[in-house]
Amino acid sequence: MDKDIAKNSRLYRKQLLFNRKTNVLNETGASSNAPRKRTVTDISTPNAIFITQTQGPAIKKRKRRTREYWDIGDADCICQYCRAYFWNEERKRQTHTTTTPEYTHCCLNGKVELPQLKRPPQLLLDLTDGKTPRSKHFIQNIRSYNSMFAFTSMGGKIDNSLNQGNGPPVFKLQGQNYHRIGSLLPIEGEQPKFAQLYIHDTTNEISNRIKSVSHC
Repeated sequence: MDKDIAKNSRLYRKQLLFNRKTNVLNETGASSNAPRKRTVTDISTPNAIFITQTQGPAIKKRKRRTREYWDIGDADCICQYCRAYFWNEERKRQTHTTTTPEYTHCCLNGKVELPQLKRPPQLLLDLTDGKTPRSKHFIQNIRSYNSMFAFTSMGGKIDNSLNQGNGPPVFKLQGQNYHRIGSLLPIEGEQPKFAQLYIHDTTNEISNRIKSVSHC
């Protein structure tokens, strides 16, 4: 009798362990805020062995290895003070078990208050509303107009090899970023640019600025 009870107990424990392993994904995905466990297959190690958990017995396969990562969901948690959006995993450690978690990476529980932006002049608002031909022209060439007020140019080693595919454009700067300022006088035969527009040939200063954006 004792042997039968011990045997049944061992079988019961094995069944519990098996159920826990096979249902781990369902348990982690039960709550909307709980991280969801997903499986990624890595074939970088050809001779590795991994075990795939299914609803039936475990299946062993060769030339594969699994690596689990955590899906922390969406950034749909809001700070109660400044209304900033956070991921649930970014809450304070002390509030992990509470129903009202706190987030301190934004305003330190309301201690930091930024003033509202001042309303810009009506002229600038009219240029950025996109309702008039003048506004549409300004928005289309806003980068060139912004460059008119640049006294320096950006320096650095730009890597354009990433933009040879069909993906979105990428700006990759290798090494340290720095700003270069040239001579206060333009090279003979070249148009003035950057700070030279404000120093060289002040009599024709306005016309020189217009020439620098003549393509607009």
